[in-house]
Amino acid sequence: MSRPALRILTATVVALAVSPLAVLPLAAQAAEPMQVEITTPRVALPDSATFSAMTGDFALGDGRTLRVMRPGLHLMVAFDGGWARTVEPVGEHRFASPDGRLEVAFDPGLDSLRVIENRRVTVAVRGADTTLR
Repeated sequence: MSRPALRILTATVVALAVSPLAVLPLAAQAAEPMQVEITTPRVALPDSATFSAMTGDFALGDGRTLRVMRPGLHLMVAFDGGWARTVEPVGEHRFASPDGRLEVAFDPGLDSLRVIENRRVTVAVRGADTTLR
């Protein structure tokens, strides 16, 4: 066997050993699509009484005010009377914005909560005398 033929044969054997798909024609690779299924567990919505108990005005530790509202089957939160953002359930008494930048986690008594906003954690307590600006 000639030296160039031996080199080609060696290169082919090495390529097959490293990646058998590397030498298959692209049409053969495309004929076998890989299927991936991504599942996330469904989080149950709180009952109506719990939803109602979550609403109200909270005084945050950083001086801001958080209003929690319930329009229908969603919770919405607004800081200092600004635009309200929808938060969806992600766990028991935990809600998050769709982009993941805001999380609201109620304590079991629902009178205090933790707000995680852009990785900053602030504690809030229900404030009866809290007024929104």
